[in-house]
Amino acid sequence: MDEARASGARIVDLAPGAVADPLTRRLPPLALLELGDDLRVMQEEIFGPLLPIRTYQHLDEAIAFVNSRPRPLALYYFDSDRGNIDRVLNETVSGGVTINDTILHIAQDDLPFGGVGASGMGCYHGFRRLPDLLGKEGGLPAITLVGNRPLQAALRRAVRAADADHHAMIVSRRRFIQTGLAGSVLLSCAGWLNAAGPRALSAGEREMLAAVVNAMLDGVLPKDHPERLRLVALTVDGVATAVSGLSAATQKELGELFGLLLMAPARLLLAGVSKPWREASVGEVSEFLESWRASRLRLLQSAYGALHDLSFGAWYGRPDSWPAIAYPGPPRGYF
Repeated sequence: MDEARASGARIVDLAPGAVADPLTRRLPPLALLELGDDLRVMQEEIFGPLLPIRTYQHLDEAIAFVNSRPRPLALYYFDSDRGNIDRVLNETVSGGVTINDTILHIAQDDLPFGGVGASGMGCYHGFRRLPDLLGKEGGLPAITLVGNRPLQAALRRAVRAADADHHAMIVSRRRFIQTGLAGSVLLSCAGWLNAAGPRALSAGEREMLAAVVNAMLDGVLPKDHPERLRLVALTVDGVATAVSGLSAATQKELGELFGLLLMAPARLLLAGVSKPWREASVGEVSEFLESWRASRLRLLQSAYGALHDLSFGAWYGRPDSWPAIAYPGPPRGYF
């Protein structure tokens, strides 16, 4: 931002009067115009409320600009002209596209989501999640005595075979011998607990998700205990609604994850949470979530991503949570 300002870029305040507040992690949204292509704001991903704007006279210029740079993760094009829309779709390459809106192709769980080249390889969501994120590999990570790595590695081997059915964690007799008793029993039990397919969340799953939501949203939830409990319960209700709307294959994957976390041995060995979920502290659950987020195993990273997306999606899907991030809601008459 400082570089853009020093270069003479025109900066437009989109929320006049708003100021940055480190305590609430709020930044005023700014539009940046008359930018040089060599500025960092035009070269790097922006994780903040900055909107660089580059003008053009003809669609050819915009298409050429996109194609002269690394493939974008997402492309959003706004136009009512079908011919122009077809040109953009046919003449550009990106990880995903939404026409006349934003983000919606990511929210559709049955569409593969991923990048191209520098913006990322492989996809996740729906059927593509496990084949791409847990696809064929020619090596195994080193098994150390740090934390719970031996069991994690055993679980990973059990689900990563090149010829495995990625929609069913079925352990063969040979794999059972290879991975050891602990990993095989945990995976078999997790699948058995959720073999019934789509269903309402059980009491145990709600307790586990309440602990996860309470830790995930610790920075935005109120400190007042009764109100905090009420909002956590509402968010878990939102998670249940979200899960019920997912595809059968995705519900099955989540069911296996929930079943694993409900089992005391897995909760202790994989998550490092010694107490039952209803008694676990925010710090203990946060430490477990951070260990999965930073894990070298993509299986655990993917599981963390699912818990994160469900928690934040259910929270910010409720309009009464928007003031926490200073979002005023969609413009009147937008829909």
